Amino acid sequence: MTNWLNRLIRAPRTRGFGVQSPTDYHFIRHVVRQQFPYYAYNTLSSKTTHLSKREVELLQFYLRLANYIQDRWQLYIIGKDNLGAIDTNLRTLYLKAGSKKVKAVQTSRLPSNLSSQPSVLIVENLAYNKSVIKECAEATVIFDMEDIAVVFCNPKRFKTIYKINL
Repeated sequence: MTNWLNRLIRAPRTRGFGVQSPTDYHFIRHVVRQQFPYYAYNTLSSKTTHLSKREVELLQFYLRLANYIQDRWQLYIIGKDNLGAIDTNLRTLYLKAGSKKVKAVQTSRLPSNLSSQPSVLIVENLAYNKSVIKECAEATVIFDMEDIAVVFCNPKRFKTIYKINL
């Protein structure tokens, strides 16, 4: 019930209204809210028969995110090895399907070298790890998607937080 109510409250924020940055709008429109199937969805669907619909959506989001960032940013996944029934191997499979060039580092703490290179953080179990975002001084653009957050660390950008649905 609360998940449905939370999505209803966030609904006006998911269509791009209020997003002034063309880069952020493109990310929301083509990575977060992409409606068309990607090339690898059918080939990877046999691996996700035991997962819930939400977990499959998260894995498909990882694929689109890897396709978006390629090797332009370092990707850090902050959280436990498992997110529900999604394990590290399944997550890596979807990330590699999105881009062979992406280098993802799984960690439970905030990396110390964020200022040395442009980075993207995926903060899983957001209710538990919300303090990680507050600790990160380099975080500039944050996409809060209920249970995960995508944090871009780019010193050339102003700090902005978007609350959207995945």
